[in-house]
Amino acid sequence: MRHARAATEARRTRDILLICATAWLLLGLGQVFSGHTAVAFLSLASAVIVGGLLGAAWAGEPRRSQVAAHTNLGISIIALVVLASMGGGTSSIALWFLAALPALIGCQFGGRRALGWHLAVVGGITIVPVLDHALLTDPELAPLAIQRWVAACMMALVLVLVSLSAQAATRRLERGFAARNAALGEVRDRLAAKDQALRNALAEAREQAIRDPLTGIFNRRWFDSALPMELERAGRDNTSLVLLIVDVDRFKRINDHFGHPTGDAALRMVSRLLGETFRRTDMVCRLGGDEFAVLLPMASPAAAVDAVGRFQAALAAARVQGAEDVEITTSLGYARFDGAPIGHPPLGQGANGAALAEGLLHLADAAMYEAKRRGGGVLVTAGELPDSALDSLTDEQQLAVIDALR
Repeated sequence: MRHARAATEARRTRDILLICATAWLLLGLGQVFSGHTAVAFLSLASAVIVGGLLGAAWAGEPRRSQVAAHTNLGISIIALVVLASMGGGTSSIALWFLAALPALIGCQFGGRRALGWHLAVVGGITIVPVLDHALLTDPELAPLAIQRWVAACMMALVLVLVSLSAQAATRRLERGFAARNAALGEVRDRLAAKDQALRNALAEAREQAIRDPLTGIFNRRWFDSALPMELERAGRDNTSLVLLIVDVDRFKRINDHFGHPTGDAALRMVSRLLGETFRRTDMVCRLGGDEFAVLLPMASPAAAVDAVGRFQAALAAARVQGAEDVEITTSLGYARFDGAPIGHPPLGQGANGAALAEGLLHLADAAMYEAKRRGGGVLVTAGELPDSALDSLTDEQQLAVIDALR
């Protein structure tokens, strides 16, 4: 609103400066044709100066318009006094008109202070006819001078009333704009609050879509999108990626003997220990039921095996509330992608990446089932599996896995 008001004031200032320059020019030309060359020079000089102020106000910012308005006011007052003292064909009404216009400009800036300047200028204008040479030198023309003085006073009164009315209208508009802006501000705040609530709800929905509600870790949906991306990154950067499949041994027996709440507590304990024993950069998720997966970017075989050992030790020392006499064990399957070998293009991208992700998951899953066949509680790597472990894969998956693990 302030910007709009400043632009309006600047436009009004330019209009009044244009009128002032035109009035000074016409007055000077009239004095030239009437033979009063001395006073005509002052009028024409004032027209040039006001024209320069008009150019500055036209090309400049609102602040320049204010400076031009106040400068024009000062110039007009000085020219008024000089012309009134010189006489020489200058009408009192013309002087009053030229001095009243810049007073209007000053009135639109600064409120009460400007109004005080306005009243002072108009009050000074009303005594201009007293300085008229006709009143001082020729008593026969005194009635005419008095009539001119009365006319000037009446016009000054009209000017004051018009100015006060304009200021009152401006204040009413400002109050209306302020009320409207306040209402718009409230609407904007409500919309911003609703937008933030929607953003929070969307973020929460996205988080819930990739989180397991029981354990709070990532779910199968997240895993299915994360595994190909991590393989692509490992292939691009020529780094390794270890995939672990973790399955709770004899979980159905726990559910049947102790109940589902105890089984849920066991799953929460396993997920918590997985998150605590592996690195912060490793990603733990629940694939479903009693099966978990862990992605270990840039992990060496020794580091992965060491992390599995810490997890198994922590799990052996932990107990589930309600089944304290039961030791929870897990079977783990291990598969590792070593990145693109030297001299080969990056693996894990496009169709190759999808086939590699499925093949790597199949190998880790097969290794986990081999660990279960051995009695559970152990880690089996994909390298320990027989060649028949690849029989259930498609040709594309077999080629991707063999190329990655060779």
